[in-house]
Parts: sequence; structure tokens; C-alpha cells
Amino acid sequence: TKARDEYERMISYQTQKVTGNPESCEEKARLGCCFALIANIDKQLAVDKKLALLGDGINLFEYIMSKTGDDMESEHLLWFCDLLELRGITLIGNGKFDSAIEDFNEAIKLYRRLKINLKPKVKAKLASLYVLRANALFYNRNSVTTKTCLEDVNEAISILEIIKKSSPEVFNAGFQLLLSRWYKLRNALKSHITLYEKQARGG
Repeated sequence: TKARDEYERMISYQTQKVTGNPESCEEKARLGCCFALIANIDKQLAVDKKLALLGDGINLFEYIMSKTGDDMESEHLLWFCDLLELRGITLIGNGKFDSAIEDFNEAIKLYRRLKINLKPKVKAKLASLYVLRANALFYNRNSVTTKTCLEDVNEAISILEIIKKSSPEVFNAGFQLLLSRWYKLRNALKSHITLYEKQARGG
């Protein structure tokens, strides 16, 4: 309860800053960051309130992008991606796979704008987005095939393997287990594809 009071004070303060300087992209970005932090930290937040917070944050960064375009600050773009990822994960939890896929698609597209300059940990977040999208696609197979999911998982694995070679200290600090899990996921998808193709042939 005390934490929520602090959250509300933080949002109220930053909302006032935005109101006082409505043209400032920086103030809007800070407010969007507040929404992202609260949605991520408050595990007891009701789903509808969480989605509303994330939606408000995304709207702020969409406004910033409309004003700055390709000159959008990297830090702002990364916060934008975090909000999209958080909303996508929340949507998956509520079975809204189509909407989740849209958010993951947008976040991946934004990350690609920075791909050359991404730090290893940020590259790993991009890799995670590919796996999240693969999961959403797999459970939404009305419109896609498992092979598409496999392509995403392969892309995620290739990113982590690049980090393993180029930044072993970062990789060894927390990504070995993740890579191992993704190898298992890839093998499971391959087995699923093989079984499906065998059934399709009547075997």
C-alpha cells in the first residue's frame, strides 16, 4: 500500500511536469518510464490497470516518435520497446495472441533501427523478443506455421551465440542457461514439425 502511494505521487509529479511543459519529449519520456516501472514492479496490479498504464506509456512514446522520427533518442526508443514487450507478455497471459504479436513485431522493428549500436545485454533483450513472438505464434497457429516459430527461435539463438563469441564475460554472467533452454525449445519445435509432416504424409 505504501509503495502504491509512492507510485501515485511519482505519476502525479511527472504528470504535472508534462502539463507544465507539453512540448517536452523528455518529460513525456520520463512519465512513460514511470508507467513502465510500475507495471513491471507491482505484481499485484490488476491486469486491466496494468494494460491501461502500459497503453498510456506507449501512447507517450508514439507521440515522441511522431515528433522526432529517426532522431528519436536511443534511450527513449529502448523504453518504448520495454513497454511494448511488457504489454505483449501481459496480453499473452490473457490469451490475446494477435495483439501480443503486434506489440512484439513493433518492438523488434524498433530494435532493428539500433541493431548496429546495441550493447550485448540489449541484444539479448532483442533475442528474448524473438522467442516471445515464437511462443505467441505457436499458440496462435490458426494463421502461421510452426516453421515460422522455429525461424524466430533460430534468430534468437544466433544472437546469443554472437554474444557468446564477442562478449564472453557478459554471456557467462547470465545467458548460458537461457541458451540451453532455447536449444531445447528449438529441438522441440523441430520434432513437432517432423511429426506434423509425417502425419500429413499419412505415416
